[in-house]
Amino acid sequence: MAEYPELSQLSSQMQDKLVGRLIIDIDIRQEKCLNVEVSDFREKVCNRKICYVSNWGKYLRLHLDSEYNIMLGLGMGADILYYDTEKLPSDNYQCNLMLDKNIGFTCRFWWFGHFHLLSDEELGQTKKYQKIGLLPDHLEFTFNYFYERLYKRKARIKNAILDQRVVSGIGNAYIHDILYESRIHPDTQCNQIPKEVYQQLYMQIKEQMKYIKSMKGLHYEKDFYGKFGNYDEKEFKIAYKENSKCPKCNSTIQKVKTGSTSSYICQECQVLF
Repeated sequence: MAEYPELSQLSSQMQDKLVGRLIIDIDIRQEKCLNVEVSDFREKVCNRKICYVSNWGKYLRLHLDSEYNIMLGLGMGADILYYDTEKLPSDNYQCNLMLDKNIGFTCRFWWFGHFHLLSDEELGQTKKYQKIGLLPDHLEFTFNYFYERLYKRKARIKNAILDQRVVSGIGNAYIHDILYESRIHPDTQCNQIPKEVYQQLYMQIKEQMKYIKSMKGLHYEKDFYGKFGNYDEKEFKIAYKENSKCPKCNSTIQKVKTGSTSSYICQECQVLF
C-alpha cells in the first residue's frame, strides 16, 4: 500500500506533467471504482483543465478548473502510470484519463481503489476527508501540534498514528521501525507516554519519512513513470524480520498481534509505558 513517501512523489510528478492539460475523455472498465454514473463523470470532467495535483494523506486530489475534484484513492495499492505518444498506455487498467497532446494516465487498482468525483462543497463535507491530519513535511506539523493531539488519548499509540487524524500518510509498512527507533511498544496508551519520548517519536516520523522519500519509496511501488522505489528489505530495522536479531540488543524480533494488525517488535528495546 502506498504511503506518504510514494504518494508525495506521485503527486509531484503528476503536478509536473498534468497541470494545464485538458481532459478529453475517460475510459472506465470497472464502474464500481466511481461514485457517480460514468455519463455524469464524463459530463463534469471532459473539456476541463487540471489546475493542480496534491497529496491528501493517502489520497491524490486533482483539482479541475471548475468546482470539481477527482479524488484518487489507491486502496491496498495501485499503479498510476503516465503515457504519451512514445509510451503507449498499459492495457491493464480500471480507469484511463485521456488528455490533450496525446498524453494521459491509467489506474490499475490492486484492491479497493477508487476514482471519485466530488465538488468543493462535497469534499468539505465528507468525513473521511475532513478528518485527515497534516502530512509529515507540512509547515504546521510541529511538535506542539503533534503532542497536543495525542498525549491525553487512551488509544494505543500505533492505532493513533495509523488512523490518519493526527499525521497522515503513515501506514503499516513504516510504523514498525518508527516505534522501534522511538523505543515505544505499539500497545502503549498515548496518555502514558512521557513528553520527552513523544519528542523522539516526532523526530523519527520526520526523519524516517524524509529519508524514505529520498529513496523514492518502497521497492515494489511504482512512480508515475513506472520506476520502482529503492527502499527495500535491507533498509528495514525490524519490520518484517520475525525471528531475526535486533540490531541494537541482539534479542529476537517478534511478530505480535496489536489490535487488528500485527506488529514487529523487540521486547527488550521497546517499552510498554
